[in-house]
Amino acid sequence: MEGIDEKYKMRSIFIDEAQDYSYFQFAALKEGFNTDLFTIVGDLAQGIHSYRGLNSWTPVLKEIFPNANYQALQKSYRTTVEIMNLANDILQLIDQDLPKVEPVIREGQKPHYKMIDPSSLEQVRLQLEQDIASLIEEELHSITIIGRTDRECQRIHQMLENCQLPIQLVGEKQDMKKGHILIVPSYLSKGLEFSAGGNVMHHRIDKTEWHYVVEESNYNLIRIFLNDELVIAQPMYISDDFRKYGFLDKKEILENVPAYVNRVQDIGLKVKVGEVTEDEWSKRTDFYVDFYAYKDEAMVANIANYKIGSRIGSYSGRALKSARQEVNEFMYDIRPKPTDIVKETFGYSIPKGMVKVTYRNEEEELLMENDPRYVEHKYLY
Repeated sequence: MEGIDEKYKMRSIFIDEAQDYSYFQFAALKEGFNTDLFTIVGDLAQGIHSYRGLNSWTPVLKEIFPNANYQALQKSYRTTVEIMNLANDILQLIDQDLPKVEPVIREGQKPHYKMIDPSSLEQVRLQLEQDIASLIEEELHSITIIGRTDRECQRIHQMLENCQLPIQLVGEKQDMKKGHILIVPSYLSKGLEFSAGGNVMHHRIDKTEWHYVVEESNYNLIRIFLNDELVIAQPMYISDDFRKYGFLDKKEILENVPAYVNRVQDIGLKVKVGEVTEDEWSKRTDFYVDFYAYKDEAMVANIANYKIGSRIGSYSGRALKSARQEVNEFMYDIRPKPTDIVKETFGYSIPKGMVKVTYRNEEEELLMENDPRYVEHKYLY
């Protein structure tokens, strides 16, 4: 309330990891110390307090330090080209204008990912022990497991505490023990260097484990579930127009499923499918469909006459209905529900403009023909 005592005031102030400070904190420090001599260093892409940290330097430069000089330092001397290329790929998924990193020529292994069912903690433990043992065989002795949160690190520590390896769960005010396998939350790992590190993708959302499932259909389609919820369904192979808006093809998706899920959710990507058509030949039937790419509910691209598959033989249209049903069920995750419409009835006893529908649970109801439930049923089947 009374300001800072003269003996504690400083003429020049240096702040590191500045992206985790708020605009208010910068303004308060400037006012309290009564100086403009600040050296502020930070990387917006490394913020760990998104709810209160910076997402742009512009207000700091224009409103708090209008006489400041701004310099973007993009060259990295710490990590390998492969790691920095991956970091640049991730930067493209962030909805901010962030400069790309320019790595020096220092080669290394490309980071790799392994998908493990998080419901099987024993499988996670065995995989971690196997990876650590391989790194030790390579004489890499500074090894760290990075978890997203402190609580997640505690769970990893519980999994490994009975193994034969020296394990240390590193807290905020603890020194790191030499020769130990470290378990560190992500917000404590910044600025530290290791011979080898692994990030355990075992996140929690609203107390639910992240569980990815990737499925493929016989019609050149691929889809991803997150915790049993459909995230994206799309063609395995995409056009340049689709790629321009952030879509990837099957091979690229499988290289890093979590990153693609984040991209789909952050950008708001979605694919809708048109009506399946067929082209019959004497000894085979080809099936085609149009795909429509959406970004934030706006259609941005399409693929016309995408060949989704063939069947040996000529079916005179008999196979078309089942192909349409399989494609729609795959693309829109249609699973049997009690409220599925299984029968529709028209007739003299049905009022004009209406239809009597029978649901899977055998209940019946009169619907207007433009009722969304009936319209969706007609569209899908």
